[in-house]
Amino acid sequence: GYFDNIIPCGIRGKAVTSLNVELGVEKVDEGEVKERILKHFAQLFECNFDLQPA
Repeated sequence: GYFDNIIPCGIRGKAVTSLNVELGVEKVDEGEVKERILKHFAQLFECNFDLQPA
């Protein structure tokens, strides 16, 4: 697949992955991923987000 052509940080011989592979699902819910990342980012950096609809 496309991921086979990626050389992470110029380190040859190391593979990359995808959320689909790591989670063992065919389709990843991008909205859920965004929500979780923002939640953990806010906790880590002790901040709040005022999200606006796109």
